[in-house]
Amino acid sequence: MNFAKLVQVSAAMPNPDSSRDYHHGNLRQTLCTLALDHLRKDGLKHLSLRALAREIGVSPTAPYRHFKDKEALLQALAVEGFGRLREANLRAIAEADPNPESQLRAAGLSYLEFALGQPELFDLMFGPLLRQGSHDALHRAGDMSFAVLVEVIQQGIDQGVFNVDNAEAAANTAWALVHGLAHIGRAICPDWSPQEVQGLASESMHLLLRGLTRP
Repeated sequence: MNFAKLVQVSAAMPNPDSSRDYHHGNLRQTLCTLALDHLRKDGLKHLSLRALAREIGVSPTAPYRHFKDKEALLQALAVEGFGRLREANLRAIAEADPNPESQLRAAGLSYLEFALGQPELFDLMFGPLLRQGSHDALHRAGDMSFAVLVEVIQQGIDQGVFNVDNAEAAANTAWALVHGLAHIGRAICPDWSPQEVQGLASESMHLLLRGLTRP
């Protein structure tokens, strides 16, 4: 798999809602962009479709042509978050040395950097909306993001580098490691600098790779 090509394809994918622009160019994307900014600054509490419409300068009912309610907007933000995470991981993999160990390490550190750099969006992505199980688009976006990790490990298996048989199980282990480190860095050790968290992640990824890699 050519990960550099995947990055180009992902960036070139059209917005399926671009044909439904309304009053303000691409209103749907404008709403999402502004909502992400408010999410980062103020959290979820004060986020509302009517307030966003007022700030953009469209009628109070215009956003409801794209989102039936606030939950639909939050789902769209979470879907976009998984898309951004996938693209960040693909870029990191494409820029790493062309071997499975380096690529897996790059993907893990990229995941952690995303979680620490966009904590509000990260919490939304893995929050109650995902656990409800009723948002197909959100689950598909999460699966597509996770598939990048599975692909890296499957390549390592195919090349005889990793001594495991089940790429998905190994990907779950790697994901659990970096996801847990993200929470350690934010909740358990909030005084740690990003560099200290990344240092811990590098050591942890080294131990994981020692277990995965054939002697």
